Amino acid sequence: MILWAQAKINLGLWVGPRQPTGYHLVDTVMYPIEVKDRIVLEPSHTLRCESDMPGVPVGNHNLMMRAYHWAREHWGPLPTVRMAVQKHIPLGAGLGGGSADAGAVLRWAWHELGFGPPPAVEGTEAIGMDVPFFVSGRPARARHYGELLTPVADRLQGFWVVLANPGWPLATHEVYRAWDEAGRESDNRISDVIAGIERGELAVDGLHNDLEQAAFRVDPRLQAFRQALERWLFPVPCFLSGSGATYYMLGSDPADPEWAYWAQDRLRERGVAWVTAARLGMGKDEE
Repeated sequence: MILWAQAKINLGLWVGPRQPTGYHLVDTVMYPIEVKDRIVLEPSHTLRCESDMPGVPVGNHNLMMRAYHWAREHWGPLPTVRMAVQKHIPLGAGLGGGSADAGAVLRWAWHELGFGPPPAVEGTEAIGMDVPFFVSGRPARARHYGELLTPVADRLQGFWVVLANPGWPLATHEVYRAWDEAGRESDNRISDVIAGIERGELAVDGLHNDLEQAAFRVDPRLQAFRQALERWLFPVPCFLSGSGATYYMLGSDPADPEWAYWAQDRLRERGVAWVTAARLGMGKDEE
């Protein structure tokens, strides 16, 4: 069986202070984007996980393995499988690749046990705070630690963005630690973002990310990377997804793919490590 694990971008991200739990309060819109990992599930005598990308843990710390064990503990017995992931979502990129893989495994487990299409299943935040979003994969406002979801209209389906990653990961915990040291909460404009989505628009002025300055502190190269993107694609603004290090950019007409492919080719010519034009919205889950 083939599973598809679809990435997300954050349309704005506002961060509150660290709580006694160790997590930060957040407020963001997470929107699926058609960049996907491919996961092959095969019957096996022993449960195991494999990846074609160096640096991906393949033991019990892998989020797919954690999702499998969580599903077996909470839902019932599952077939023993080999899970082999072909990574297309970069690591440490702010696109939710590991959580997306876990969500795909949970959807498979839910279906395997005959429960039908899964909702954003309560309790799956124990695997990772973004995992509830990836179980459903539908656009949502995420609050509290990211696990409290409110559906958002899927009215940006088919919009094109260009994603650019500098080729190195950023550790989420390090970015949040840097935010603790120097971060400041900004005015939360998520209502503008959601109102724009309801109209089928992206409110560019509202796409602020509180973690960007913290990410610059963790790795100053990221600020230079952003400046280069803006210079190469002027006057297109760049927006950081999650805790980085991936930026997304929008053309003047997001429904037109021509600009997106032009920008993709331009950035590739300039040696950007990973860049792709992609559409927003939910893609095909399995084949």
